Amino acid sequence: MLISGDATIMGEERNRRLAPVLGWGTTATMTVAGVIGLWQTFSG
Repeated sequence: MLISGDATIMGEERNRRLAPVLGWGTTATMTVAGVIGLWQTFSG
């Protein structure tokens, strides 16, 4: 997401506003889900 939003690398084809918000939101959601899964696995 960092590279796809960089105008010097991507030029006119870079992501605008909605794509990074959705991308980072998805990343945060999956991180929380992974932490919860690990917590449940190891907490008994």
